[in-house]
This record gives sequence, C-alpha cells and structure tokens, in this order.
Amino acid sequence: LVQPIITQHEILKALHPHSLNTIRIDTLLYDGKCFNNAAVLKMGVGGMIVDNLRAGSLVVGIDMKTGRLFPTARQRAISSQEEYERHPDTGVVFPSITVPFWKDVIDLTCKAAEALPQLRTLGWDVAITPTGPLLIEANINWGVNVMQDGWGGMGATRIGQLALELRGSHY
Repeated sequence: LVQPIITQHEILKALHPHSLNTIRIDTLLYDGKCFNNAAVLKMGVGGMIVDNLRAGSLVVGIDMKTGRLFPTARQRAISSQEEYERHPDTGVVFPSITVPFWKDVIDLTCKAAEALPQLRTLGWDVAITPTGPLLIEANINWGVNVMQDGWGGMGATRIGQLALELRGSHY
C-alpha cells in the first residue's frame, strides 16, 4: 500500500510532531439540515505515530463556535484515565490553540455528510494541512465515548436532544 504523506498544519504539529493529529467531528442529518454536535482533537504522545485513544493518545474537546481547544485533555489507558492541562511532551497549553480553517472543517464535513444521506450520523476524521482540511475517513461507529472523553456529555447537543425526543419511537 502506497499513500501520499500528509503534511499537517504547523499549529497542530506543534502539539505533537510525531503523529498526524486529527479532528473527530460528528455530523447528523435531520429535518433536511446538517448538524455538527461535537468535535475533539486526537493527538499522539511520546514517540507514537498514531493518534488512536486505544494506543494511549490524548483527546481534547474543541469549541464548536470558535475552534479553540478546551482547557483539559484526557489520556485513556486500559487501567486509568489521566488529565492534562498541557501536552506532556511539548508543553503546549491546550486553550492557546485554535484549530486553523475551523469554519472550513464544519463546511467540509456537512458537505460530505450530505453526499451520503442514507447515513444519518457519521464521525469524520479530518487532518488540517497547511492549505486546509482533508477528510481522512468517515466512521459509522464514531465512538461517542471518544467524544465524551474530550468534549463532555452529549445531552445538550442536537443528537443528544434528538435521542431523548425519539426514545421509545421506531424512528
């Protein structure tokens, strides 16, 4: 398998240069509209080259309006879950980072979701390159636990409210 190398934006590279640090953002298609409910940034630690939580990476929430990172990241390991106010390797303080091209990330994921209308909710992994966002993959099982680890409870989001409204129905 041969794939082109993805160069990530310098702002995200500053967090952890050894991994491609990606955004996980969900989309919900409902009533003819696309909603983005929550987003997190996944990033490696140590010398790891992946940003996968099962491998021990960090996850931090992203403010949906501004693209700014939340104050605290979490690392989920099999035996424990640690919290960090700065990246343990680079010392970067999380809320000092605003995701570049944030509005473009929102627009791109909704446009992609609208191209797949039969899949009402998806989780997108998005890289940020020096020239803008790049879709890496779409996930049918998008890991609500990943979102809750970094972003918090989903109850106040549109998807959370919809789940409450439709519970017990056969939607």
